[in-house]
Amino acid sequence: MENIPEDRILKFHRNTLEDVRKTYGYESSADMKNAVDILDEWMKTQNHFVKKDFSREYLERTIITTKGSVERAKSRLDKFAEYLRAHDYANGYIFVMDYTELSLMDFLPKMNPVDLRQALTVLMEGYGVRIKGIHLITQSKFIDGVVAVFKQVLSTKVGERIQVHKDMDSLHKFVPKEILPREYGGEDKSLRELHDAWVEVLSSESHTMYQKMMNAAKTDESLRQTDKFNDQYMGMPGTFRTLSVD
Repeated sequence: MENIPEDRILKFHRNTLEDVRKTYGYESSADMKNAVDILDEWMKTQNHFVKKDFSREYLERTIITTKGSVERAKSRLDKFAEYLRAHDYANGYIFVMDYTELSLMDFLPKMNPVDLRQALTVLMEGYGVRIKGIHLITQSKFIDGVVAVFKQVLSTKVGERIQVHKDMDSLHKFVPKEILPREYGGEDKSLRELHDAWVEVLSSESHTMYQKMMNAAKTDESLRQTDKFNDQYMGMPGTFRTLSVD
């Protein structure tokens, strides 16, 4: 990938590609090319993958979502999901949840830790989302209960990234205004404009065709390799190369 293609919704700084690569130890384009080559070669050896012809851009984004680890990228490809990996190039995501018009006293008893854990598993393992921050906006005294439920299903590291804000000034200390919508004192588009853009893009013919193509990206479990030694000691199955010595 020489540059990040322009996107209708997602905006990137000029140096995003180089900066994110370097964050995960890829100092040159040649380093990333080598990593993508390894991942592409591995995919072609996986008999249980029905679809194997992923673009190099897609494979690179997969490596980025796993902090530059090719081995973890192999595992991630067994669980993948779409739009973010098809278009985005980020090393983490910030979530902002606005509870100002919600009665937390009524909402809290309906929070199911099991369902929340499953949703977060899909988000983090399937989409490869790295959570860099969770920001909750509310003045309710019941927010401590919501935070407690989140911490039941999040790792200690991610749980420590939860912040509660009573107003926008507090939020702006953690989240740059340039990426917030106007309703939250930000400099980006309004929520309505962002909503309409998402609807337009996700319902477009090009995205519909892309989804149909990616629907073929499934596995045939009857063909999955079960090399336990290779899996345990050398990464995902299919990566071990036998060396014969006379």
